[in-house]
Amino acid sequence: MGALTAPRCTSVWLLKRSRQSRVRMRLFENYPIWLWALRVGFHASPWSACLSTLLMMTLALIPAINVLLVRGLAERLTSGDGNILPLILLAGLVFGAGGALEQITYALSRLHAIRLENFVCVCFDTRLARTDARDYSSSGFMRRVRNARQSTVEGQVSSQFQASINIICAVITAASLAFALWDLSEKAALVSLLAPVPTVIAYAWYGRKESHYWPLASEEMRRATYLTDQIAYQRTGSELASLDASVEVARLSRSHRRKHLGIRQRLEGMAVWADVLSGLATILLFCGALIFLYQDSVHETGAVFAGIIGLMSGIGAMAGIGYQIGELVTSIPANSHFRQFINSGYRDKERLRLKNVETLRVVDLSVHYDALCAVNNISMTAYRGGVCALVGENGSGKTSLIKAIMNVQDNADGSIYLDQTRIRLGRDNNVSYPFAVVQQDYGRYEISVRELLVLGQDHERITDDSLWSALTQAEAAGFVENLPKGLETLLGVQWGGVDVSGGQWQRLALARAFLSDAPVWFLDEPTSAIDAPTEQRIFDRLAEESKNHLIILSSHRVSTLRSAQQIFLLREGNIVESGTYSELLAGGTEFRRMFESQLSGN
Repeated sequence: MGALTAPRCTSVWLLKRSRQSRVRMRLFENYPIWLWALRVGFHASPWSACLSTLLMMTLALIPAINVLLVRGLAERLTSGDGNILPLILLAGLVFGAGGALEQITYALSRLHAIRLENFVCVCFDTRLARTDARDYSSSGFMRRVRNARQSTVEGQVSSQFQASINIICAVITAASLAFALWDLSEKAALVSLLAPVPTVIAYAWYGRKESHYWPLASEEMRRATYLTDQIAYQRTGSELASLDASVEVARLSRSHRRKHLGIRQRLEGMAVWADVLSGLATILLFCGALIFLYQDSVHETGAVFAGIIGLMSGIGAMAGIGYQIGELVTSIPANSHFRQFINSGYRDKERLRLKNVETLRVVDLSVHYDALCAVNNISMTAYRGGVCALVGENGSGKTSLIKAIMNVQDNADGSIYLDQTRIRLGRDNNVSYPFAVVQQDYGRYEISVRELLVLGQDHERITDDSLWSALTQAEAAGFVENLPKGLETLLGVQWGGVDVSGGQWQRLALARAFLSDAPVWFLDEPTSAIDAPTEQRIFDRLAEESKNHLIILSSHRVSTLRSAQQIFLLREGNIVESGTYSELLAGGTEFRRMFESQLSGN
């Protein structure tokens, strides 16, 4: 039988969008990293990038324009030409408008930085949203995510873009100033052209140091931020405060911040030396240019003053080039991580459209974690029309088995048959099928009740009536009705919402499953935080839902298993017993021994 014997029922529209997104996100992967941010910047917001760049290049020409204007005024005054009013007005316009133009340029540059940072964050979110569930178990993948996220948080792409433009403008200033000075003194012109060179050399050296130390500093800052977040966020902060452990976590955070500070101070010390040495060299070059200018234009006082004004304004225009090169060399390593993550491969999901699944058959399924075998060559069959339960002690392999059946588990092999459709684990990793799931560690997403319920759902078929029906089935309608804004109430106190209990969070997760029309449901300890009477009512409804859905659940409570049609008991990754509830209670079964204390309590 082939890998997929059922028709390929993937959504053409979703696949088209997936491929288009991949093309768009990979558009700039072949650009050199030092040009990459420029290309991204002009792509993210063409009008603000072009306008701010044009204005900055105009400002870069002002020192050369000053030389030409002052020299022209001096020559006309010396020659006695009375028609100097237009030139005076032009000089006034250049000198007067320069400051205003500079402020407008900076404002446009900030606007473009905001738009570029937003674009970068959207790219990051889009790439992250396409991540396969199994990738989150990879430490290497999570490290790449953290590095890429650090780049977005620090605005490194916009920093590299702006630094690149500023450096280009500094080069324009040097070149145009050399052109304006050429008639006055060729030596002064050549020296002014060389003015940025010491800074470039110094920061090329600094850049090599930066590329080595930046990942170390960023890792320490990420750890410090994570620890601070544990104190700041409501759930973890409350727990730490009740344990009187907040001070210890704060101490750990300070320790990482001190390490980050030490690395950054070392880097900044290197930057200071680079600035001092390159600054001294630049001063000597400009002094030499002034000397050459004086020697070559000794009989032209106006020309000397014009050259001095040009050189002084050129010094001002290029004063920040060292900082800009520093920004460039600082941002390049960070953006290399970001670009690597954005352009990294991801799987286009081939989603099977299965309206009904009568049987789910597992054949020779195994899961390995390095040398540990979590699930060992299991074969089993679950049927629609009755709940299939997995039981076993902690670490017996229940969660790994469920994740493997969902085809989201790494290091799994074997086969799953959904009726006649075969999925080969470890080979068909890009294949998914519709299922609803309640995880053992369900997420507490601090969004509105409505937004929480429709996560992963087909929004077109969702109505308020269907939402309330799902809430009722999950025994959650009562407390949602009493929330300040009902379905629109924001959950969680972190963003000013309403705090709800662990059991209420779990009931909302269950309501999301009841809302789903997926043919297969996976429920991993779905009522662990819910009281016994409520739990029984929920399981009665799940038994009723099993007529329309194939339901596989895991549980540690014997009371939830009475209505199960099939029960599989796992131990060390193997199925050691199977049968109905009554069959497994008969005789001296391991099932009976496992639940003896609960049974005697009943």
